Amino acid sequence: MRTHEGNVSRRRGPGLGGFTLAEALVASLVLAIVAASATLPLVAGEQQRQEADKLKYAVQIGQALMAEVLARPLATAAVSDKVLGPSGLETSRKSYLNVDAFHGYQESDGVVKSYDGNAIADSSVEGFWRRVSVQYVTFSGQVAGDIYSLALVQVDVYHGSTRLVRFSRVVSVAE
Repeated sequence: MRTHEGNVSRRRGPGLGGFTLAEALVASLVLAIVAASATLPLVAGEQQRQEADKLKYAVQIGQALMAEVLARPLATAAVSDKVLGPSGLETSRKSYLNVDAFHGYQESDGVVKSYDGNAIADSSVEGFWRRVSVQYVTFSGQVAGDIYSLALVQVDVYHGSTRLVRFSRVVSVAE
């Protein structure tokens, strides 16, 4: 049966007024693919931002510890031994007198600590920890037997078990 309304001809009958189940499923599938494709760059961008922030904080806390180490002389009259690591006088990081006292220092419990040993209560550095190594070095052309004038200081910053950055600096007795 046909009806005419002006110039438009319509046919009435069963099943002709909407989408079929198959068409609705295909449309839903296409919509899901489009939605996933649209959000994927946003998720990847957020992950990259988080990694960049993690690296930024690693650099900041690594530089801070390196500056703390380098603020001390390589050798002092109070500590005359050449053994790397803290001496008997240097019982805590706050009392370290020279650079070599920092050898072996590490915050392996995943908590960054201030110079006085207190945990830094900042969620941005949660999960980070640092390690310092110091070793005496010599270079070609250096006076023979002069093995305690230069030291290589390395500060490593970790997040979990992953090392993110390493800072290295050669210091001398004259600095």
